[in-house]
Amino acid sequence: MRLMTKESKSSLVAHSIEQMEEDELYKLIGVYRNEPKIELQGDRSEIHHGTFSLEIHGAPAYELEGHYWTDRGTKGSMSLFDRHKKLFDSFQHAAKELPFASEANRR
Repeated sequence: MRLMTKESKSSLVAHSIEQMEEDELYKLIGVYRNEPKIELQGDRSEIHHGTFSLEIHGAPAYELEGHYWTDRGTKGSMSLFDRHKKLFDSFQHAAKELPFASEANRR
């Protein structure tokens, strides 16, 4: 699992998929390292680490939903719901084939 944006990329350092005791719900828990483009470092974004906890909805999964927090003191919620079978190795490659990826990242 990787996150690629116009300004940075993240990669997993560690992860686990855990079944929750109360029901058939699973969670994806991970630690990641984010590396902004070099021209953004020292200006508005630094290399940082974060962690996330995402509930996995459905089998096969149709949505990942949860939250994240970072060593920069930032935190937030996220919902990942659109899945494509094709793999991409860069944001630019994905944006060419998935025009909405480029649009969503401009906001």
